[in-house]
Amino acid sequence: MQARDPERFSQVLELLNKVLPDNVRFAGEHSEEDEQYLFLFDGVPTPFSALSDGYRAFIGWVGDLLGHLCDVAPPGTVLDQVAGMVLVDEIDLHLHPQWQRTVVPSLAAAFPLLQFVLTSHSPLVASTVMRENIFVTETEPDGSASLKQLEEHAYGRSMEQLLLSSYFGLRSTRRNLPGRRRATAAQGRRGRYPGRAGLPRPPHRPWQRAGMIKYGSSLEALNAAIIEQVPRWPANAAKRTEALLKQGRFEEKAAIWSQVKPVYIRLQRNKCAFCERQFETPDYGAIEFDVEHFRPKSSVLPWPDARRHSGVDYVQPDAGLPGGYYWLAYQPLNYAASCKVCNSILKLNYFPIAGGRGAPPASPLELESEHPYLCYPIGDSAQDPETLITFVANIAVPTQAEGEGHLRGRVIIDFFELNKREQLLRERAEMITLFGPAFEARAKGNASALHLKLIDKVDDPGLRHSNCLRAFARLWQSDTAQAAQVLAQCQAYWLSVEAPLAAG
Repeated sequence: MQARDPERFSQVLELLNKVLPDNVRFAGEHSEEDEQYLFLFDGVPTPFSALSDGYRAFIGWVGDLLGHLCDVAPPGTVLDQVAGMVLVDEIDLHLHPQWQRTVVPSLAAAFPLLQFVLTSHSPLVASTVMRENIFVTETEPDGSASLKQLEEHAYGRSMEQLLLSSYFGLRSTRRNLPGRRRATAAQGRRGRYPGRAGLPRPPHRPWQRAGMIKYGSSLEALNAAIIEQVPRWPANAAKRTEALLKQGRFEEKAAIWSQVKPVYIRLQRNKCAFCERQFETPDYGAIEFDVEHFRPKSSVLPWPDARRHSGVDYVQPDAGLPGGYYWLAYQPLNYAASCKVCNSILKLNYFPIAGGRGAPPASPLELESEHPYLCYPIGDSAQDPETLITFVANIAVPTQAEGEGHLRGRVIIDFFELNKREQLLRERAEMITLFGPAFEARAKGNASALHLKLIDKVDDPGLRHSNCLRAFARLWQSDTAQAAQVLAQCQAYWLSVEAPLAAG
């Protein structure tokens, strides 16, 4: 081909180099000794047979694909403009983890008109694909195979988060060593465990891998709680929704969503859904909460607003939605209990998204295709906010280092001003000050029974600012010296009247 059709050969070279890692290039050169193609591997000429299995397997099937494209492409049509479907089994086979994170996006960019159907067992590959494009294979009781789509997000999540998700279903990413469990169990009956004689055996702690600030509840369970609170509310809500759909806009003289406010306050353990501030129980705290429409029922304003959000210059303003999400005005999975600062001062009628706006009568689940920046924390299918936001000391930071998850975390932090509100910073420092001495005592080997009870309490989802506290607990597992320094800083800050801690 190189001599017969140099233009087509040039297209083959360009496409092959587009999908290879940057450290490997192919210029179409041959080895004089054995007529093998030569590749530049980190700048060194390397024959094809000397490449690793991963490179040879990948180049082999991509080369085969390019050969087929050359066979079917009409004269004058460039190869990347040929449409078709490509099936590849185990796309991650023998690929370096860094390559696994780029292989799917690079193929999609190089061949925009090809539909790739890929299989993989790699969480790194799964983290580069949007939920709508992922199908999970399962074996039915009769032995047949089925394909299912899950409601949980995968894009941008870490490897451990995905392994512990419903996509891979692991209970733990740590392997159980043979015999270790039996030894530990035997010692546990005596209140001790191997390797640390004299210390109480530590229980399993969910915060050692990931915490939760989402509030799991199926729609059925939520409706049951609403009926218990206001028996006729679902029926009345259905009638009102039907009327709103006919009107094509939200227009009512009197609303009824405040009637179900206690249900959400109880579900959220008396905490704001967005900043985790904690208030009174429903008996006394109703006045401190708003029933927040996650997707605004009336006109949605473009975000960011140049006048109100001048510091947010890393996302393009969305188009807004003049009529709002009026059809969700009485949708239980569009409600949350929010503090008045988050709702009335900051969120207002904003709802930033990365995609296009949905249309009625789409459900909240269907509207996930809008790719909202904000995170709705209620429901079994809700994304865990801790996959987007974690903490360094009392400062909120994105959980993920890059990608869509990083951007969403950054938007949420700026949107709700989680690092600007003095009250939030002080309350987080107070929680670290309260629990920190228990972790410090355990690290020194002199933890009392009270200290251990406090450490057990970290698992309590009813604690205010539990995300921040669990991040602090995990820090004691990974860097004791840094955790002790954070504790000292938060103690000094909480007892002071000075400016808040600065990140870093």
